[in-house]
Amino acid sequence: MTNKPVDLAGLSPAEKRALLARLLEQKEEASELYPLSFGQERLWFIERLDPGNAAYNCSRILHVTGHLDLPSLRRALTAVIARHGVLRTTFVSTADGPRQRIAASVEIPMPMIDLSLLPERARSREANRTARWETRRPFSLEQGPLLRFLLLRLDHQEQIVIFTIHHIISDAWSMAIFSRELTRLYHAYENGEPCHLPPLPIQYKDYALWQRDASNRPRFDAQLAYWQRQLMGAPLLRLPLDHARSQNPSHVGAVRDFTLSKAASEWCEEFSCSRQVTPFITLLSLFLVQLRYYGGQDDIVVGTDVANRTHLELEELIGYFANQAVIRTRFDGSCRFGELVANVREVVFGVFANQDLPIARLVEALRPDRNPAMTPLFQVMFLYQDSPPPLSLTGIKLTSLGFDNNTAAYDLTMQIAGTPDGLAGSVRYNSNLFEAGTIDRMIEHYQLMIEEVRDVDPSVEELSAVLRESDQERMARARRFKRRSLAKASVE
Repeated sequence: MTNKPVDLAGLSPAEKRALLARLLEQKEEASELYPLSFGQERLWFIERLDPGNAAYNCSRILHVTGHLDLPSLRRALTAVIARHGVLRTTFVSTADGPRQRIAASVEIPMPMIDLSLLPERARSREANRTARWETRRPFSLEQGPLLRFLLLRLDHQEQIVIFTIHHIISDAWSMAIFSRELTRLYHAYENGEPCHLPPLPIQYKDYALWQRDASNRPRFDAQLAYWQRQLMGAPLLRLPLDHARSQNPSHVGAVRDFTLSKAASEWCEEFSCSRQVTPFITLLSLFLVQLRYYGGQDDIVVGTDVANRTHLELEELIGYFANQAVIRTRFDGSCRFGELVANVREVVFGVFANQDLPIARLVEALRPDRNPAMTPLFQVMFLYQDSPPPLSLTGIKLTSLGFDNNTAAYDLTMQIAGTPDGLAGSVRYNSNLFEAGTIDRMIEHYQLMIEEVRDVDPSVEELSAVLRESDQERMARARRFKRRSLAKASVE
């Protein structure tokens, strides 16, 4: 519908005032729309490509024992949302592309499902079913809100709290900020004490505007030139898929958890210090050897997350700042593990020095061959992070519950975390591509390599030989088991 010109001369003073008020309201509404950050824009396009997927739902599930003061929790949640505009954000399509709209206020419902009347076994089963449903329930980026709480009441002193937020307004760093501020405010409100959090110097929308500012172009152009040199001719990583890849995007996934021995954890710390590298570089180097063994490639490309909070003003701000960086490493079988670590160290330093360029800008510039069923540039991620400190509320015992929402954003993601008890890991994988047994074998290989490098400095080929022998022993056991099964069946 076209807007016809208004004949102002024919309007009464009251009609003119009403028209002016309407125009001012429209102008105010238009001014509330802000550009997306490059990271947000990438997730927005992924959502448009595969609507309703839950791969970018971030959930935290807490088992609460003790009295939970719900009014104080609601007040604390309202205060955190009022403090961070990004938590009041939704996303709209305009003629100029997607824009973020920041509401003046948002009320987050905190529904409770009472399971206390069910028998204990049925209660546990229903809690698991509900948690799975809740963590996989999609968000509407247009309607919002993009975070939610659900409480499951098990009895008068026992509850499960499920918090879910969309990645487009948060990241791992932000989750720690959210938890820290929520608990601090909860303590204050429960005890009737004042709580004044320091004012935030900027909001997330300011970061998005800064990122889009033309003054950043020379710096981004310099980083783009680095990435173009680094990734020229980069190969596609070959993996031992159990099933052929479909032509449609799939985010169906599963996760396998594992732990490393205390001796292996101590070795990693000591070795990293002696080589002046971080545990991330040491553990990544082992993973690269493993990928070389699977694909027979001397040129390996994987992705990783970087916090991308390179300015002091961003450290206490909730939002999606994390960027993805591409790590390309070239090495052959004669390279000793210590040499590989030194090589990876130099590559990673270069990557971190050029981490500001948004991955979406890099994909746009490089224009790799696109397959809707594959993420561009890399399909395998390696992540390392220290586990966040446990939440603490007076008079309440909180236990964080791990939970699999059966999604996977990439073909394979190896994640290792430093915990007070040592190193713990997980492999999240696309279950349309891999069987669980294949992932278990990968985990076993990784643990074997750590044991192999603890006392010597083997070559890459020597480490590969250890994996090859392990596979041969497994196949021999499988053949013996099959022969025994056939012999038993023939006797019967």
